[in-house]
Amino acid sequence: MYTTDNVLDGLDFIKTYSETVSAILLDYSFPKGEIQGIEALQLIKNMHADLPVIMLTDSDDAADVDKVVECMKVGAYNYIGRRTLNPLYLFQVVENAVRKSKLQIRMNAITAVPEKEHHFTTVKADCDNYPYNRLGIFGFELVSVNKKGDEQEAINLKRLGLLWYENFLKAISTIYFDEIKVNLKYIAENNKIICRIIFTIYGIDDKLDKIINNVQHDIKMFFLPEKIDNTQPYFFEEIYNPDLLFKANEPVDGLNYNVFYRDPIKVKSKKSFGFNPIENSQYGKQSGYQPDELFSLPVNFSYNNVLLFSSLLNQKEYAEIDIQLIPKRLLKVEIDFIKQVIKESTILDTENLTQEEKKIYIDYLHKFVVNTKDAYSGAYPPTLE
Repeated sequence: MYTTDNVLDGLDFIKTYSETVSAILLDYSFPKGEIQGIEALQLIKNMHADLPVIMLTDSDDAADVDKVVECMKVGAYNYIGRRTLNPLYLFQVVENAVRKSKLQIRMNAITAVPEKEHHFTTVKADCDNYPYNRLGIFGFELVSVNKKGDEQEAINLKRLGLLWYENFLKAISTIYFDEIKVNLKYIAENNKIICRIIFTIYGIDDKLDKIINNVQHDIKMFFLPEKIDNTQPYFFEEIYNPDLLFKANEPVDGLNYNVFYRDPIKVKSKKSFGFNPIENSQYGKQSGYQPDELFSLPVNFSYNNVLLFSSLLNQKEYAEIDIQLIPKRLLKVEIDFIKQVIKESTILDTENLTQEEKKIYIDYLHKFVVNTKDAYSGAYPPTLE
């Protein structure tokens, strides 16, 4: 939660960090001479029509009915009287507002109503992944890759492949965050390589089904498009075997597992930054979340495809590479720190990087602080334009 003492600071925050804002609590009354709550509400709705705003009025009795009616006409999601404020009720109203906002963002991003039934074979089970208690799993297996012809076709297919990846990642990360996990699996078995993409969706009780339907609706065009032609870089088929889906994310007895992550980049500071909470400060005070490291340069995670697949094929026994993708929504403190590094690149602890590589990394960081919202790029898939 972030607070401001006046409307102008609040509007500036919304403009700068709009992607981190899920709902707004706005006071109706401010000191004389300042912008009042009803004016601020109009400005917010002009900028972000779908962002829910909860108005705090002096009270919720008959004396404030006119204020409440005025706010609701302008577009307030709800109102709460400060004199009879119940914290539990406030939290419930905010939670409902965030849920509605998330749903509205999703509805703005799709062009059709999602199916009422699961579109793909899905297995479900209980789980212990707080706050979720249920999960659903479905997936796809790569059947073939569009073969290149001449040099121009090869260039075009590479472009389409990059657009496929970019738009797919946007489709699963624009709306969904900790409700979804995607595993990209390369499996070497019987002298061939199998590529599978496994989706794990998390939910609470019977609400899981709706989330599964929404996700399947949003990713269907990437795996089973209505139109199949030479502009499709990849061809998939649905995984129908429930046992295979159930075991997709489970460790297999008898296999050795090596878990690794990209090495984070540190900064030359006593208070560095990234995505790990620091310990509580002395005297028992909560110091709050302070990032301490950054994600690594993409080239540090790149690999030679030919060498990778040749190595997999040369394995005498079963071998698997599993890459896990989990959408993350950056917090304000993380965005601020990224902006700080962009502005003061000298604080990066990157002695082993050349000036050109450091420039590439700074350009890479820019992508995380640009307001991208629901924008899809390029011409593929056509339905996303």
